[in-house]
Amino acid sequence: MSTAENRISTPLLFYPPFADPTQPYISLPVLKGYLKKKGSDATVIDLNIQSLYYLMSKDFITTLSEKIKKRFRELNGKKFLIFTEQVEYKRLIDALYYLPIISAPGFNCVSIMKEKESFYNYKKYLTSACYFETLFECINALYFPYQFGFNRASHFVLPFSFDMLEHYCADDHSPLSHFYKERFKNIGEMNNVIAGISISFISQIPEALYLARFLKQIRPELFIVLGGSCIGQVIRNLSPDLRKRVFDFCDALCYAEGEETLAALALAAPKLKTLRQTGDGYKMFDSIPNLYVYNRRKEEIHSGPFVLHDLRGGCLPDYSDLDLDLYLAPERLLLYSPTRNCYWNKCSFCTYGFSFDEKNTYREVPARIAAGELQSLKEQYGADHFYLSCDVLAPKYAEKLARELISRKAGILWSGDFRLENYYTPEVCKILYASGLRSVAFGVESGSAHMLHVINKGISVEQIRQVNSHFHDTKIATQWMTFTYHPGETVDDAIETLSLIKEEADKIDLFITGEFQLVPGSRIAHSPKLYGITKIYFTEGDDLRLFPLFKGSTINASWTRREDIDDSIDWLAEKYALSHYPWAGAISTHHTFLFFCHYGQNVFKRFAKEKQNFFPPEGGKLNIKDRIRFALPVIEKNEQRFYTEFVRKAIAPGDNDYSLSERFLFMCNEKIKRIFPRKKSGFL
Repeated sequence: MSTAENRISTPLLFYPPFADPTQPYISLPVLKGYLKKKGSDATVIDLNIQSLYYLMSKDFITTLSEKIKKRFRELNGKKFLIFTEQVEYKRLIDALYYLPIISAPGFNCVSIMKEKESFYNYKKYLTSACYFETLFECINALYFPYQFGFNRASHFVLPFSFDMLEHYCADDHSPLSHFYKERFKNIGEMNNVIAGISISFISQIPEALYLARFLKQIRPELFIVLGGSCIGQVIRNLSPDLRKRVFDFCDALCYAEGEETLAALALAAPKLKTLRQTGDGYKMFDSIPNLYVYNRRKEEIHSGPFVLHDLRGGCLPDYSDLDLDLYLAPERLLLYSPTRNCYWNKCSFCTYGFSFDEKNTYREVPARIAAGELQSLKEQYGADHFYLSCDVLAPKYAEKLARELISRKAGILWSGDFRLENYYTPEVCKILYASGLRSVAFGVESGSAHMLHVINKGISVEQIRQVNSHFHDTKIATQWMTFTYHPGETVDDAIETLSLIKEEADKIDLFITGEFQLVPGSRIAHSPKLYGITKIYFTEGDDLRLFPLFKGSTINASWTRREDIDDSIDWLAEKYALSHYPWAGAISTHHTFLFFCHYGQNVFKRFAKEKQNFFPPEGGKLNIKDRIRFALPVIEKNEQRFYTEFVRKAIAPGDNDYSLSERFLFMCNEKIKRIFPRKKSGFL
């Protein structure tokens, strides 16, 4: 094959913003590794980490500062502000105070995250993390009503509809529009035919579609494929009419595992180049697995057979296209997936990735091969830390893998998600520790025997205590994931969960207690009546079917008792230095694992007081002569009133389905529109 033909057949694979910047994600390196195994190749481009450096650049921050000041003056000069303008106005003023923080010439948050001495200095670490949070606060003020973060890209109230996504893809609604123009200014000179965009998390959807639209505008002949676990879930839940709307942004959708799909597309690349010109040849897609393609001329969708990837030959990811030193961590961590899907797969609430599809089965890379691939990754990329990125490890497999790592003297440190199985005796835990296991995350879910039965967790409260103790006593850090307000749960059930955490706190190194969220594709969603749910519905505007609401079963809690539960969670949280994704103190993050490895199990208890006594860097006053002409306390009161009313009337289940966007517009423009008196003082 000639060099030109190689370029045509080599897919460009993009990982879009906004996601974890501390480590490369595994999805695209796995696809590249498989293609190379088949004698082909792909080019992996991590736009998530590249875009972060753009957002931190001096030019971007200077432009951001100027635009924030300009927009503030525009709003400040108005005679009155409707509600959305009030919220934007308040955020712009906050941003004006934040700008000196992100513009400070002597502060380098990236070097703090990358150098061991500063990274493990907890105060410096928190200061650096605050910088990134502050940067996004400023970006969010300018790009209101959209909100961004490392796991966030959303409207400040409404779910993304297709109409909103179309609006977002218009010029300059993405904070990264200039970045894409600079990054791809030479893409017209490239011969690649296929561009794949991986959407693994909800927070990547807006930028992924923006990127797809942008690439199609500058390279109309590109065959653009959207894939990834998140887009797979979206596609399965869309109606046929709405599914067609996704094709306004792309040519094809990979709705399941992508190895065989991409391999077949790479072989078909020469035909894809002429497909759009002739309009013929769509029948070839009927044989390409796990793919939907829309024939616009005939208005029909072609789909290939469903195929599962065989893991028995291994799945070594190829990270060679990525600069691993860009990521925000002092030590490299790589993801590796030795299994796929869940061997238990019976829990009521769960649908992780593609696991709920009955055609899917739990599969394993043979332990001997997996251990060899982990060792190869360590040697090739200089990474000593690994996170086993899979739904859950089966107990016997975990032990086999551990024994293989020991026999090879692999010398790695690793973490992963485990079920609390009686198989994990003290002896087995010692083997796991000897292999390098230093941290596990358990899906405990509930401390109530009643709820463990309802959830179909397959474990007992005593089993939770005992197995967790076996791991903790072996010096393996334990992380608990729990939640409340599952359908059928009572206040007493929720209190039992919190009581269990309190009683076992000495042997719990990190925990989270969230609130139940109904997930499309879960067993509850498939059989709602079994859980007392009379109706599942979506608010108007939630075209992607990501946030289902339900009527019927609710927790038997008055607001007073609910506040008691929240207070108990807050009390427990004070004993730990908890944080949110992707920082140290959040469940199963790269930084959390590094802190466990460096300081030991109790690190987030040791740093609890230091976290509580930490005060973020203060901003300063900018030299702006304009008065603050609208009363900020009144705006804050209106915003609080809005959220109270909006949540109560528009989101909580009621007698009728709600048109979320219509009610939102009504409340913004009629309910709390207000003219504020101009102030005579209040200079910035």
